[in-house]
Amino acid sequence: MNADFPGQYQWEVQHRGEVAVYTEQLRKFLGIPTSELTELTFFVRGRIHVAHAMTELDQVRLLEDAQRMRGFNGAYQLVNGPINPALGARYQPNRIHPAWNGRVGDGDIGIRRAIFIDIDPVRPKGISATHEEKVAAYEQPERGFTEKERLTAKLQAQAQARLALVRRVDGD
Repeated sequence: MNADFPGQYQWEVQHRGEVAVYTEQLRKFLGIPTSELTELTFFVRGRIHVAHAMTELDQVRLLEDAQRMRGFNGAYQLVNGPINPALGARYQPNRIHPAWNGRVGDGDIGIRRAIFIDIDPVRPKGISATHEEKVAAYEQPERGFTEKERLTAKLQAQAQARLALVRRVDGD
């Protein structure tokens, strides 16, 4: 999100779509080139599905397609990479498939770009967080994170029953 131009951010979401804007921002934050193979994981009817997006535009289309799938319950993007390009042959690219042939493993990742920090209450599966639990998650990322990271995490916590924070690292 561009804190200096919040109106521009709203304009972009309205005209390009939330998925496109968030995807572009995440890829830019992580330093992922627009044409890098990216693995997406989807949760559909209690089963894990996977897709290998060949470009940023493909990634946006796949995420939007998944939202229209019956039983869709969420998705996430592998934040580290680049992944071994040979894995592109595991599934037909740019299509969502049941994850029968597996997913990317640690040995398939070239560099560590980020760590994913998930802050959510301990709840039984399928039970949403209460308002109080969402407020507690919203207040969590106060120490050890930049202001931008805290703002991003808090905005997500407002919209979801959990808080997830992606912290960029320069590693291997």
